[in-house]
Amino acid sequence: MKTILSLCLAAFVLVGCQGRLTIDLDRQADGSTNVTVGISEQDVNSTIRTALSNSQDPFIVNPVVDLQSGRIVITGQIIDRNGQQVPGSLEFTARAASGELIVEVIEADYAGYDASDVRIAEINQQIAASLGQRARQGRQSDATLTDVSITNDALSITVNIPPRR
Repeated sequence: MKTILSLCLAAFVLVGCQGRLTIDLDRQADGSTNVTVGISEQDVNSTIRTALSNSQDPFIVNPVVDLQSGRIVITGQIIDRNGQQVPGSLEFTARAASGELIVEVIEADYAGYDASDVRIAEINQQIAASLGQRARQGRQSDATLTDVSITNDALSITVNIPPRR
């Protein structure tokens, strides 16, 4: 699971390098600026496919990303513990809370196996710990994540950048 989060974050960087982002700037009354970065479903899909195919140890191959209102669904061939490829899917939500990115698995299904609520809770705890550690290591500015929005055709992330002092 940590791998998919890293790949998703890398995917956004790759898309940014290819210039396929929409960026909106909104100056606030307090002098701060809200920056909203948007990426289309097609670009999320192709970028995550590229990131996963370039991974040294992918756990999912031939991924297809489907943005749905409030969630991200990734389907493909999941590599199980025996190294076999089996059809499966992972469903995520993403949101901003207290300035942090919260990503949670809400459903995992592969080869007919539905992950239990307990297993999903464990995965989400691992994700939270990993993102928290990464955020602490990478915190280089006073920017605050304020919103993550997933629609049927786009993913957008809004960050508030405080005024220069």
